[in-house]
Amino acid sequence: MKKTLILLLAIALMLSLIACGSPTATQDSPPETRTPLESTRTQTQTPPPATTPTTPPASGQTQDSPPPATQGNTPQEDNTPDADPGIALGSEWNYGITPSNAPTYVVIGEYMGSDAHVEIPAMLEDLPVRVINTVAFAGNTSIVSVVIPENVTEIRTRAFRFCTSLESVTLPKSIQEIDAEAFGECTSLTEIIIPDDIDEGIYVHEYAFVNTGFSEETQNMLTERFGKLVFKE
Repeated sequence: MKKTLILLLAIALMLSLIACGSPTATQDSPPETRTPLESTRTQTQTPPPATTPTTPPASGQTQDSPPPATQGNTPQEDNTPDADPGIALGSEWNYGITPSNAPTYVVIGEYMGSDAHVEIPAMLEDLPVRVINTVAFAGNTSIVSVVIPENVTEIRTRAFRFCTSLESVTLPKSIQEIDAEAFGECTSLTEIIIPDDIDEGIYVHEYAFVNTGFSEETQNMLTERFGKLVFKE
């Protein structure tokens, strides 16, 4: 009986040693492998932005070239007063109209005709012609005679200067002022017609008739009426 008990204890001890020394299934199993996260993602690529088709440039132009500038008509220099809103062009007359907030009238800026005998109009656009502007006729060698109409009150500086063919001038009774050298260097000017009832308050500036062709008798008449300085050189 005692031997049997010892044998059983020995067998139990052997079984216990065998169980402790044997590797577990968990230890022998290979480590779990994981697929990297990056490899499992689907990379979506953003499509490039849509491009607007470019219209090819017209023949003779580069794509970056600006459109050719349009050239306007270059206005010609005129002699109308600064206060005038603009000029009007007729077949013979370049003229200005004074602003409507003042007494409205016409200023002759330039004579563009070629007649030898000129009659300045008393009215243009149903408005009175009041002023012959600076150098309006200056240097015109075609004019032989000029009639200045009623309504005109002023002949400005050098208006007829160097009209070397001008022989005769008719003044209106409405004239009130003749500026300096208005008829200067009109070397052929021998006749000036002045109405008997011309305004006695007319003012003729110095040199208004300098270097004209008036006879001594006409010069004396004009000197007596307007003063000796109108012929002063």
